[in-house]
Amino acid sequence: MRPPAPEGAGPSAVDLTARTYRHPALADDRVVVRLAAAELGPAEDLAAGFLGLVRDAGEPPVVGLGQRQALGFPEWVLVHHPQDGHHALAVVPELDRLARQAKTKPKAALDACLELAGRLAAAVPHFLPVFYEQAARVFLAVENTTYAAQLFGRARTSEAQHGLAVDEDRLDAVFLEFALVGALPVKVLTGYAKELSTRVSPAEAHERFRRLCVRRTAGGLPPSAQAATELRRLARAAGLTGGEAEQDYLAELLPLPATLRAAFGWWKAHRTALIALARRVPDVRGTLLGLMPPGGDGELSALWLDILEQSGATAGLVDAGLPAGQRCSDGAAGWLERFHAARHGGWGSRPTLPALLDLVTRAAGRLRAELAEPGRESGLNVGVQDADLLDLLLSLDVPVTDPEPDPASRRRHDQLNLADWARCDQRRDLLAIAADQRFHPAFRRTAYALGGNAESVELVRLLAASPGGRPMLTAWMREVARSSTAAGLPALPDAIQRLTWLPAEALELARDEVAAAAGTDLGDILARTLRGGLFEEFTWPAFEEALAELADRKALRRGNLTLVEAWPYLIVANPVEVRVLDADSTVLTHDLRVPAGGSHRYGFHYVDGALLVFWTSWNSGDVQGYWHTAPQHVFTLDTDRSYWSLRSDHISLPLAGGGRATGGGVLHAGDTALPAEHALLSDGTSHWVWQHRDQDHDGGWREYAPADGARGRYSRPAFLADALRAHPSDATLSAQSAWLRPAPAVEGSALGAPADGLLGWHAVRLPGQGWHGCDAAGRSVRTPEGADMPVAALAFPADERPRALTLRWRELSIADPDGTVTATTRSDRDEGFATGSVSLPPLPFWYALRPRDPEGSAALRTADRDTAAALLTAAAQAEKASDLPGLVTAALPQVTGEQLIGGIVEVLRFALTQQKALDGVAARLHTGGSAADDTQWPTDESIDQARL
Repeated sequence: MRPPAPEGAGPSAVDLTARTYRHPALADDRVVVRLAAAELGPAEDLAAGFLGLVRDAGEPPVVGLGQRQALGFPEWVLVHHPQDGHHALAVVPELDRLARQAKTKPKAALDACLELAGRLAAAVPHFLPVFYEQAARVFLAVENTTYAAQLFGRARTSEAQHGLAVDEDRLDAVFLEFALVGALPVKVLTGYAKELSTRVSPAEAHERFRRLCVRRTAGGLPPSAQAATELRRLARAAGLTGGEAEQDYLAELLPLPATLRAAFGWWKAHRTALIALARRVPDVRGTLLGLMPPGGDGELSALWLDILEQSGATAGLVDAGLPAGQRCSDGAAGWLERFHAARHGGWGSRPTLPALLDLVTRAAGRLRAELAEPGRESGLNVGVQDADLLDLLLSLDVPVTDPEPDPASRRRHDQLNLADWARCDQRRDLLAIAADQRFHPAFRRTAYALGGNAESVELVRLLAASPGGRPMLTAWMREVARSSTAAGLPALPDAIQRLTWLPAEALELARDEVAAAAGTDLGDILARTLRGGLFEEFTWPAFEEALAELADRKALRRGNLTLVEAWPYLIVANPVEVRVLDADSTVLTHDLRVPAGGSHRYGFHYVDGALLVFWTSWNSGDVQGYWHTAPQHVFTLDTDRSYWSLRSDHISLPLAGGGRATGGGVLHAGDTALPAEHALLSDGTSHWVWQHRDQDHDGGWREYAPADGARGRYSRPAFLADALRAHPSDATLSAQSAWLRPAPAVEGSALGAPADGLLGWHAVRLPGQGWHGCDAAGRSVRTPEGADMPVAALAFPADERPRALTLRWRELSIADPDGTVTATTRSDRDEGFATGSVSLPPLPFWYALRPRDPEGSAALRTADRDTAAALLTAAAQAEKASDLPGLVTAALPQVTGEQLIGGIVEVLRFALTQQKALDGVAARLHTGGSAADDTQWPTDESIDQARL
């Protein structure tokens, strides 16, 4: 019984039969079974007979489907030239050898193939076409279509060179076979059309080439515009005039799925024929409405809409009384959603098509009726990608779905596409969008995404002149102005910069609010920053000493330093020396004994007083190392680490009985193997290791025994297990950012004192409320909804409440209890952070930071507006930048730490830059200046320099 053909089986699928043969040399109960296409069965039998095989009587059963394939080598020779069969069979082993070589040494296999072909050409040239084709199949089997195409071309060349007879039916099948696997460029296909014209009659040439094009597309390849040109030429040569031949060809292609992937050039080439076909055969109009070619660069959408209009197909979107074959199966609403999605499926500009707006206006009644039906009450799903279309639909009372933000989208589909609206010559007034509050957030997101370029300035001017754009722009301008006055000092550049480039037409819409923003009291904001805390208030003397001495030695730059954890120690090294630091001092200094030459990357471990030094270079596969207690004994470490993965970011922990737990094993002094590294937790007694998600579990913390590496049940330390108990049921714990480990006590630590010898942290996400972070001692901070997750609670000297420390990529921020960011610093390295005055250690080692100038910090906690304003005024009048430290000392005499004074000077310079920007906004508002004067306002570069 013939098995059913699978869904989607194309014209290249043929019945596959199981043919059984017997041979006198085999026992009676043994047979040879060959799987072969049913259409090639007789040829298979003849080839088998050449080897002495006799087929069993009866019809071979069909056992499945196979790929259509022309009779290959050596079968073709055995069938058509049996007298040369022994030559063909002698070539088969060499083809098998080529097949084994083609994957790993394709060039050598190709050269061997050509050498073999040269020998065949001298003795049996009629072998060449099928031999080259079979060799091409060898390369197709290893997905090398380049060499396969070359060999296919040589097969055709050999036919002409040796004057061989061509079996047109076989050649049709071969061309289809290779075309379907993508081995034939369109140029080869068009060449085939030209060759056909020289071998067969014009009518037969046209029919054969047309059939090849249709079968190629039915097999899954999009039709070709170049092939269409050849079809027209062949049709003219065959006397087929009037365009009906082309229309009939299109009628065959339109239902095929691959046709939708045709390039713009193909649709453009057939535009006239498609229109004529739809006018001649009315039901084709329904077929056209059911199709939707991808939008590409926007040209195809315009062309497609033109074809539908000119052919009369769009009547099926307006008139519900037309026969079913002339209407769209999913109605006008479904068609519009599909057309909109296809049109905006690519990149680039998509100005609204006036013809589309005209069509929607004509189809409005049909759209309203369809959207009133059960299941469609939510409205059309057209998003916010076409402002003109959206505004028209809303004005026509056509229901439209609520916009849904898509923050993960790289194209920002949650922003109202006003750029294309501005490019239209006949843009709509946007009154309908302005009247629908659902779309105002999308407008604001678009406005906030604008930059200070000429295109953005022109867009804002157009909005200010638009009846609907003006009220939305006014509301946004007031929001921007208010945010400028509410921002903390680090956020002022982003808040103010918009006011510096927005044209006067926009500033006038919110004159009072902009004037208030321009008059922002930076004295009060500066005082808030000083009270909120500066990074320069903390110091780790041993760390700062190590950085200063190691970076200065032999003029090495900060970027040449290596920072590696050895909890609770920190290892700092340059290519010459390495130091091991604890919270109070340098516990080990060692001069490196690394071989000279090469660009080495270093790794370190500190275990029970012994330092392991290891290194590799980018072009070396080995990791070499030694223990500092025996530097003369260099060995190759047993590890799978590479140049880029010598050490991970995970914290390892010392064990009470000796050794260091890494999460993937225990490293002891003297070991020559590096265990794997994984995230670890410890409450001083028990350990947990992070288990990544696998097929059996979603992942999480697992109980862990470092001694033997055994992993137990999934659980968490009590500190983390209790994290959610005080919060609503919908709160979530950020598990991978949580940590707990034993730590030494440091007086005045920036992270506070350990609780029962433990430092730890967890952050809980409260939907709609932001983040709640808490350490092991119960000190907690909050950040509001939309703010970054806190990673620590900083305890500043003389401050009653801890401050939230947040991290976004490489930017650290300090936030007020109400969430206002008062200080930021960035890092150019993963290991640590730096301001213009101090360097800061990696975050896990902030436990070692302590107050630098306690009296100075206490003075900052009481800084008021008047003191800050007087400092700003004096700084603005200073003649030289070198005068600023003296001004700070005069205004805040309790501050004596050099680095802390430097930090205050940085903040002061930054505030002065923002004051100049605000003064510029006030001047523009007073004089009505335009954005053409943007060059006098701060640029991104100048703002970054001010931050430094």
